[in-house]
Formats: sequence, structure tokens, C-alpha cells
Amino acid sequence: MSAIRAVARDTPGKRFGDFLQGIVNTVVSGGSLGDYFNYRAREYQEELGTRNRVNIESLGVLTESYITVGIAFPIILLIMVGIVAALSPSPSPLLIRGLYATSAIIIPAVSAVFAYLIYQTSREVSS
Repeated sequence: MSAIRAVARDTPGKRFGDFLQGIVNTVVSGGSLGDYFNYRAREYQEELGTRNRVNIESLGVLTESYITVGIAFPIILLIMVGIVAALSPSPSPLLIRGLYATSAIIIPAVSAVFAYLIYQTSREVSS
């Protein structure tokens, strides 16, 4: 029991230390370790379910934002600028450069930013 107490005290993880201290308390008080393990397993399962639900909601918001900002807006912008350029007798070079910049720089940059955000969000759950 003294070894478990020492590990519980010295472990860097607070949750693991609490788990080990709970084992010590259960044994010292004469409780059932099986009941303690079942209780903690249910508690950890509920906590993981809550964390997963929050993560899924965050990913849903990111997905909706990406569809709006990363897909719909650039496509609408390209269509509008393309129509203006096609209807004008001599399209300005700035307009043409805007089309190129949107399709070659802005769309990939927005996609990269959202990919990074999704990667960070998914890393939070695995931690």
C-alpha cells in the first residue's frame, strides 16, 4: 500500500493519482476493489462520452464554417468575377489577377487553415 501511495503522490497525472489514491482508500476502509473498479470504469466511460460529444459538436461547427467560408464563398466569388470579366468589353488586369489569386492562393490557404483546425480539434480528444 505504501508503494501505491508513493506513486499516487508522485505521479504527474492528477486523474491517475486520484485513481491510485482511491484504491488505497478502498483497501484501507475494507471496501470492495471490484465495486471501486466498476464505479471508476463507468465514470471514465461517461467522461469520455462527454468529451467525444463536445468534440463532435466542435467538428460540426468547423465543417459548417468550412463549407460556407472555404467552398461556397470562393465559388460564388469566382462566378461573379468571372461573369463581370466576361461581360466587360476589356476586362481589367486586376480582375483577372483576382480570379487567379482566388483560385490559386485563397482557396488552398483557407483549406489549409481549416485542415489545421480540424487536426488540432481531433488531437484534443486523443490526449
